[in-house]
Amino acid sequence: MIRELPRNTGCLLLGLLSVCFTIVHVVYNYAVAGLLFAWCGGVQKLPNGWAQFGGVDYAWTTPLYLPGCLIFHVGQQLHGLHSAAQPYGLIGFLLLLVGSIISGWTLASVVLAAWFRNLGLLGRGRYRLWLAVAGWIWVYVPIGWTFVYQWTVVC
Repeated sequence: MIRELPRNTGCLLLGLLSVCFTIVHVVYNYAVAGLLFAWCGGVQKLPNGWAQFGGVDYAWTTPLYLPGCLIFHVGQQLHGLHSAAQPYGLIGFLLLLVGSIISGWTLASVVLAAWFRNLGLLGRGRYRLWLAVAGWIWVYVPIGWTFVYQWTVVC
């Protein structure tokens, strides 16, 4: 038996779940990026109790965060490490936010489609699958292309 959901209720549920999963995605990226950065050797504990960041050439990021991180990287190449005040910082931040929104929406739509047993679970061309993969997996890229670089080494 297929469960039916009124259209307005479905849109409301999709919106609420998308916001929740977007917040989860931001926290997930922040926490896991930090753990992976430390795991790669990007965080060294000093004898005096402080920590030193950097010292690695590559780190991990999610593919949907790459456009925003690349904009940050371009701004840093043109204006120096502290270029967040430049338009590159705002554009990069907005692209990071869009990556999290896309990841949250994708997960919410897959959860709702599975719960209500919709036949189009993965969407045409399986786009939901590819967006989920791009938002929740990690790729190994040069350190300047990662978000963890922005909030550890640059800050």
